[in-house]
Parts: sequence; C-alpha cells; structure tokens
Amino acid sequence: IQLSFGFTLTGIGGLIGLQHTLDADALARGIGTGALDAILFPPNPVADAPQIIHTLRTVFPTKRGGFVIGPMLEVGWGTPSLVSIRAGVLIEASQIAIVGQAVIQIPPLVSKDLAILRLQIDFFGYIIFDPFKIGFQGELRDSRVLFITLTGSFAFRASFGAKPSFLLSAGGFHPRFKDIPEDVPPMKRVGAG
Repeated sequence: IQLSFGFTLTGIGGLIGLQHTLDADALARGIGTGALDAILFPPNPVADAPQIIHTLRTVFPTKRGGFVIGPMLEVGWGTPSLVSIRAGVLIEASQIAIVGQAVIQIPPLVSKDLAILRLQIDFFGYIIFDPFKIGFQGELRDSRVLFITLTGSFAFRASFGAKPSFLLSAGGFHPRFKDIPEDVPPMKRVGAG
C-alpha cells in the first residue's frame, strides 16, 4: 500500500501468546543471532518452522495466566525499497517491548551477498514497570560496504528505585569497568574488517 513521501506499507502482522510471557533477557541475547528473523515476518515460515518454534519457545516461555500481544508492521522507502523497517510492539501486563530490524541496501533488488552497501541493525527496547527500568540495544548484523564487513553493538539501560543506575555504551566497556548489568549481553566492538 502506497503511503506518502515515498513510503510503502509492505506488511501487517501480529503475535498473540496465551499462557505465555515475554523473556526480555532471552530476546536481548538473541538480537545478534537472528532471533528477530523468527518473530518479524519470517521469509519462509514452512521450511524454517522448527527453528521458528524453538525461538518462540525461548523468547515466549509458558506462564500460567500469561498473555502477550504484539502488532507488527513492515514499511519500505523508495521503489524498490532502499530502506526497509520491520517493527513490532510486544505488550504484556508488566512490560512493553519494541523489536525491529532496519535494513538499508544498495542496489535493493540483488542478493544481500551482491549488494554494494548493506546495513542491517536488529534492535530491541523495553519498559518494565515493577521495578521501573528502561532499556534499548541494537546490533549490526550481515552488514558490509563492498567487501568490508561492518560490526558493532550498542546498549542503553536506566533503572530507578532503590538502586538507580544509568548505562550507555557503543561497542563495549573498558576492561576495568566491572559493574555491567546482568541483562546486558556481550557486546561487539564497532569496527570494519
């Protein structure tokens, strides 16, 4: 569906989980491994069904009385799409999460292995209400310029209450910094190689 300013709505979807909950830590750990490929508009759901089901069981474990709902959109910019964004909002009683993938590829219609420029960032953000915490993180995946691979990840965390804390990092932490929150997965250095 054509939208204004060159944007195109290319997909609408959703997720409903009855008797399930959202494991934010599992989703954070899966950002760089392609876990979002199983949640956001999987390209081949029939052939990839075993992997998709395994990922969904890990990210959305069973919980008696649990309920998760998540509307999702896929939007492109340009014809054909130079920029593509897949995003979803996962809503549960005690938390809200935003998951997504943003891809810039030039030229757009070739295989990702033949693209001159390909930037893909998988991202995940959340708000937990009790205790109140905010987090956001992203990681470059399958990204390159010509034959140069691009890597890197970033993280943001803020918690409030009895032990307030704030963290912002791109590419990791100084080796002497030991107060890394447990929910921050290992980070990749920002680099090209």
